[in-house]
Amino acid sequence: MFPTESLKTFYVGSKSKAVSRTNESMAFRGKLVDMYRNKLRQMKVLVKIEKIPETEVSRLESDNEDVEKKVEHSIEWLNVHLNP
Repeated sequence: MFPTESLKTFYVGSKSKAVSRTNESMAFRGKLVDMYRNKLRQMKVLVKIEKIPETEVSRLESDNEDVEKKVEHSIEWLNVHLNP
């Protein structure tokens, strides 16, 4: 932590109803807590992403092979028909 920084910027503990001014409990706050909550949210989104079925993967691979063959053929054609 730098000398000009405050610890309360990064972490503020929770407060119970009896201690708070507004008579409401307060959750943890601060940059570290926000970062943790953001990471949890990202993890939940990643878990919800469905896996690609194997049939789709094999179809995409075969499509990729077809495209590679077409590209190779086009390169060969260009090499033969290229004007000097």
